Amino acid sequence: EEELREKREIPTEFGETLSWEYLRYVREHPIVWTVPTRILYGDRDNLTSMETVRAFTESCHADLEIMEGGEHWFHTEKQMAFHDAWIKRCL
Repeated sequence: EEELREKREIPTEFGETLSWEYLRYVREHPIVWTVPTRILYGDRDNLTSMETVRAFTESCHADLEIMEGGEHWFHTEKQMAFHDAWIKRCL
C-alpha cells in the first residue's frame, strides 16, 4: 500500500494497473448494497483476495460460491462451463 501511495499507479503482470486514487475513492465511498447478490469467486484470483471477497459478502449479505481453480476472469473452457452452470442455478 505504501508503494502504491508513493508511485500513484503500479502496472501488474496480469494486465491491470493499480491506482492510488481509485483505492482512496473506494475507501471513502463504501458500497451500500440493498439488493440480493450472488458472487462467483475463483480461488486462484490474483486480483481480489479471499479475505476481501468474504468481507464484502458478509457486509452485504451476499451468497458466495467459490470455484476451485477459478481465476479473476473466468476464461478457460472449464471456467466458462462452471460460470454458465452457476448462472443457470442462480436464475
